[in-house]
Amino acid sequence: MARIHELRRALFSPGEVSITLEAYVRIKDAGLEPQQLIERHTRGDWSGGPVKWIEKNHLRFQGVKEYPVMSVYQLHPSEDRVCVATEADFSKTYVSNWPDGEQHAPLLPLKQAEAVYEQQKPELSNSASARERVMNRLDRLAQPSKSKTNDRPKSRGKDMDLSR
Repeated sequence: MARIHELRRALFSPGEVSITLEAYVRIKDAGLEPQQLIERHTRGDWSGGPVKWIEKNHLRFQGVKEYPVMSVYQLHPSEDRVCVATEADFSKTYVSNWPDGEQHAPLLPLKQAEAVYEQQKPELSNSASARERVMNRLDRLAQPSKSKTNDRPKSRGKDMDLSR
């Protein structure tokens, strides 16, 4: 049976998609693909985010063009969540951890994150300390992309503070 968000057509294109490696690993650990969350986001399934974000998302499609589109999704069965944010001009979409993610974590193009994940996947399934070493190595691999972190959507005010 199709879920309601699968029946809706996309409201917008996500543009260029970038993701933090930690968010990519969390999504994969939940048995999902990042594209599934991006599709929910572009089709208007914003139910997991703060009420202010949801209200501003709806206003965005009622003519208030300066608001970025923001979503939060819980990755069941864990308590992990990720944020999907699209710039107001729909040119770029970012996926990162929420609310505990490193706000300045390096972003990678989705295909590059997928390739790095596949390369490191055997080590990720080992112990927690091995997983932490791999995550540190993945972050170091992503460092050249660090300059892209300044391209994130502009803050909507206090409700955009992802550093909590």
